[in-house]
Amino acid sequence: MEFVSDTISYMVLKGHSCDVIPVGAHAPTEDKSDGTKDSFHMKLQLVFNHFPKYCVKILPEDFNAKLGKELIFKHNWE
Repeated sequence: MEFVSDTISYMVLKGHSCDVIPVGAHAPTEDKSDGTKDSFHMKLQLVFNHFPKYCVKILPEDFNAKLGKELIFKHNWE
């Protein structure tokens, strides 16, 4: 396991025809400064650009997911 930063890590799984690279990432939330978000996305792009195109890169994360119902699904009792 390689750690790029506090929020991004990856590992290289060697395969017969190509390598598989799962990438773990924890994106900054919307309340963070634009500089923090830009830095995160630049580091993530560097990880993807570091490996050849034929490698399978997997990013199994849901960036900035929010829990709860959307306003259109809430009942309006007024």
